[in-house]
Amino acid sequence: MAKRSNVTNIEKYRKAAKKSSDAMGPRAKNARAKKRSSRLKTGATIFFIVSIFMLMSRYSAISKLNYEAHSLNKELDDNINRKKELYYELEMKTNSAKIEKEAREKLGMDYPKDEQIVYINVH
Repeated sequence: MAKRSNVTNIEKYRKAAKKSSDAMGPRAKNARAKKRSSRLKTGATIFFIVSIFMLMSRYSAISKLNYEAHSLNKELDDNINRKKELYYELEMKTNSAKIEKEAREKLGMDYPKDEQIVYINVH
């Protein structure tokens, strides 16, 4: 029985709402439509502004990340070049022929002669 009374109440409400909307004059309906239109325009404007703001903030974030990536790539290239220079420098300092040449020219060193070699017996 309770369900029937709810349905009846809803039907009564709908009839009352229809009567009140029919009872409204054309001015009231027009004012209501203008108010609804105004709210819709305001909502659309706010949505548009928020959308523009979101797009600009994303663009800003992407630009910042691109700048950082470019900066890191430049730093990587600099480090690769520095590594090559260090390997070249290491090769020049450990090159046997160059060490021997510098020992002979700058230090006056030479391989020992047979009479300069001393042999030690270890038993």
